[in-house]
Amino acid sequence: MSQRHQTLAITTCLLIPIALAVFANTSSKVREPFVATNEIAEEAQDEQVIVSPTPSIPKDEKKGLTWVKVSHNDQLGIDRVHCWGKPAIPESEGGPGCNPYQGDTSCSEALPILCVLEEGSARPPYLMVCSSHAMPGEYYCGWTGGRLGLTRPIRGLEMTSAAAADDICSQNLGSGWRMAEHHDGRYVAGMSENAFFGDSWLGRDRLSSGGWGFHGYGNIDESSRFWVRINDQTGNCWD
Repeated sequence: MSQRHQTLAITTCLLIPIALAVFANTSSKVREPFVATNEIAEEAQDEQVIVSPTPSIPKDEKKGLTWVKVSHNDQLGIDRVHCWGKPAIPESEGGPGCNPYQGDTSCSEALPILCVLEEGSARPPYLMVCSSHAMPGEYYCGWTGGRLGLTRPIRGLEMTSAAAADDICSQNLGSGWRMAEHHDGRYVAGMSENAFFGDSWLGRDRLSSGGWGFHGYGNIDESSRFWVRINDQTGNCWD
């Protein structure tokens, strides 16, 4: 072998180990970012697991319709009950009256139920103190044809239906008593302290249904508001 070939062979032998070492070192450096990337992905995945979900928004608390005793007439022995009056609805601070459409008082509250015993009695000659609004004044000052009474305080949630509320009335006050309804007052246009009372009072089939207030015999407690139902809106605790 010539001297030139010997020199080339020696040089090749020396370079091969160096090249292998460089390749090995370079390969290890290339793999490192991929390992790091996998670790970051795992950490990110772990962080997503521990993130708390957004809490759900609670639904509004159910409310029921309430009225109040406005006045008592000692001479006639009757009460006037109405949507407006004091004690005021807690949230209103004496402002707006009752809300028959959505209810106005939390059904978790305990209040008496206003009950009615229909007797078919003629209207006594009470004054027409109600003013006209969307309807004539007589509409808001109707006559129940019977007596008014209150139960013991009942949580609104216990009134699971109109029938259940009627049962509470009869259990507290006796047979025939039922929960008062927003439209229990009956009226006729032109009734007053001088017209359409006593013997001149009309039969029930000739009377119109009123709303928002009425009169009945009795002298109920006036210290708190009381539950009243409505038959054509969703202002009841069971709706």
